[in-house]
Amino acid sequence: MVSPTSGVADHAADLLTRVGAARAHDLDHPALIDDHGALTYGALIDRVEAVAAVLADLGVARGERVASLGTTRGDVFVTLLACARLGALLVPLNLRLATAELDWMLDDCAVTAIVGDDELLDRLAHRGEPRLGFAALTDRANAALCDGRRIVADPSRGRGADELMVVYTSGTTGRPKGAVLTQSAIVAHAENAIDAFGITADDRTLVALPLFHVGGLNVTATPTLLCGGTVCCHGRFDPQRWLIDVEQLRPATSVLVPAMLDAVIRHPAFAATDLSSLRYLVSGSSIIPDQLMEAFLDRGVPTGQVYGLTETGPIATAQPVDEVFDRVGSSGFASPNSEIRISGAGGLPAGVGEPGEVLVRGGNVFSRYWNRPEDTAAAFVGGWFRTGDIGSLDAEGRLTIHSRMKEMIISGGENVYPAELEAVLADDPRIAESAVVGRPDERWGEVPVAVVVSAPGASLTADDVLALFTDRLARYKHPKAVQFVDALPRNAMGKVRKSAVVALVTR
Repeated sequence: MVSPTSGVADHAADLLTRVGAARAHDLDHPALIDDHGALTYGALIDRVEAVAAVLADLGVARGERVASLGTTRGDVFVTLLACARLGALLVPLNLRLATAELDWMLDDCAVTAIVGDDELLDRLAHRGEPRLGFAALTDRANAALCDGRRIVADPSRGRGADELMVVYTSGTTGRPKGAVLTQSAIVAHAENAIDAFGITADDRTLVALPLFHVGGLNVTATPTLLCGGTVCCHGRFDPQRWLIDVEQLRPATSVLVPAMLDAVIRHPAFAATDLSSLRYLVSGSSIIPDQLMEAFLDRGVPTGQVYGLTETGPIATAQPVDEVFDRVGSSGFASPNSEIRISGAGGLPAGVGEPGEVLVRGGNVFSRYWNRPEDTAAAFVGGWFRTGDIGSLDAEGRLTIHSRMKEMIISGGENVYPAELEAVLADDPRIAESAVVGRPDERWGEVPVAVVVSAPGASLTADDVLALFTDRLARYKHPKAVQFVDALPRNAMGKVRKSAVVALVTR
């Protein structure tokens, strides 16, 4: 396993020290490239030190929280590393949330300061915490650099054991929970990613996921910085720009969730764009229709799945690059710093191929939910994190994810996994997108219902949809009804909001 910490003798060092060690021999190498230009490693380290000094002036001390709300990409990494230097915590905020939702999160973790894009910070003008736009933060940091002000690491400042992020889960049921990741968990996760994708100091990664999510922050970005490579950032995802930058910037890795994969495939330039630089195109976040993966594999692009959650950093398993062409649908093996177990009946380990709840433990796993000791205790059993996902392991230890426990439909005492039905629907070109959810039923307890978006120009009836399951799946698994909608409700990551789909079929 390649370790990003090989140049750091003190494994208790903060994240910035580790990043600096990765490029100590060549500080002129580009670290971050975004819409505002490029920062070399030398400039990045100076900027981070100065931003840490500015945050300290705002009252941010070790253990305090700093919220970020913005799309200015490189600035988020600068702020993250400044928090690491101070021993403070970054709270990345989903810019698509309503102001009331943002207020709840900010109150929940009692932030000391808020940084972000000026136009977005205007939404929080009613709050009392210091607010500083990224442009002003940069100006103040430059002034601090001119004054020779830097934050000096000492035992009272940041170190590996410190908590570094409070990342709020989507909150599809009840209030969102803030998963707390330590600096050492971020490094353990980076080691998982480096091992899976073969990241080196010569690599570039193209980041198009939002940076309020661990997918954008951690899947390839922080691992690349910890290796001394270059992180190329998009302010917002645009399939055309992604294709252009893959061809021109020549990244070795990038991450696209299923909705993004679909948008890129549908773009007219997809077939002609040179994608040959991509050594590993990563996808995850939800169960991925095979045809989305195969469209890239047919272009010769190694495209594999990872599995994990916010609470696992997110990567807990990954497909080896030498298996992506032959094992579409697998989520691969447990990562080096993770262990996977399937909990079967009575909490006993499930047998080979037997579905059960996926449990994870390892150095990359979160430490706690912010201010929620009862939820934290409930999330673990015997030191294993309960993911709430249903999966199975084959004889060699490969993981396949079947469904969320809360999404599993129990119809007449039989388990029905929505992903199985959704895979059938995804095979029909007349269907643009679909989701299968359970609807209460007096006789069967629950029955599956297919919620379908027709492809443009397609002529499709409910009978046509139901006929797709004939001879494909056992009869008890077939949908009992079809409901057509214009679009499926999705969250900011493009993941279908199943709770909202359930509301559609039960109202």
